[in-house]
Amino acid sequence: MAYLALMAIVCEYLKMHGQGLKVARQLVAADPTIEVHWVLLGHAARQVSGSRAAVRAWREAIRKEPMFALVRWYLAHHYCALGRLRAAREQLKIALHLDPQLIAEAMDEPGFAPIWETIAEADPPPPEEGEEWREA
Repeated sequence: MAYLALMAIVCEYLKMHGQGLKVARQLVAADPTIEVHWVLLGHAARQVSGSRAAVRAWREAIRKEPMFALVRWYLAHHYCALGRLRAAREQLKIALHLDPQLIAEAMDEPGFAPIWETIAEADPPPPEEGEEWREA
């Protein structure tokens, strides 16, 4: 199995997208309980068929194993890219709950900027000390 994982990474590096997808599918078939196999499958699917294919692969992964935080992270990222901000927020919220170590990374990830912008628009900051609330 380590050989297949290495092959998937090599295929990605060498831009052998069709071969990478084949190897990633073999990894998932060999052991669907390993999260990184699904991550590789989603990335390979994106290279071959686009973001929607990656989303399909990752949705299948979380149907089979809802506790995959990293898969949810990538799913949220791709939902952002597709403009599906509500779904992106939902998946990111679950991912961060499952793995709080992803919080710092999420804050620095430019792909999540639409989420942070919409949250800032929806929830204005509280007033500074001594200020009163002003209705917009």
